[in-house]
Amino acid sequence: MRFLLIGRTEEFFYSLPTEVRKQIDEEQNQFLKKCSQEGKLIAAWNLVGKKKTVSIWEVNTAEEGEQLFKEFPGCHYVYFKIYPITEMKL
Repeated sequence: MRFLLIGRTEEFFYSLPTEVRKQIDEEQNQFLKKCSQEGKLIAAWNLVGKKKTVSIWEVNTAEEGEQLFKEFPGCHYVYFKIYPITEMKL
């Protein structure tokens, strides 16, 4: 199953102490690298000037996807929209 994930960083994240934000960012980067190496995270992009990311994920089940998103280190600071997607034959 593939999912399109659109994440928006919540404004209150930026009110956290700088060191806390840096730690969360580092944990997020490590998590994303791991997911990419495992083939779960297919691609990711930042939307310039929007504090948003767009990513494509591939998981075996919806439950696996839900568990991954719960494990995301910044999950309490990001609002997610998640859409199941399929390939379109052209």
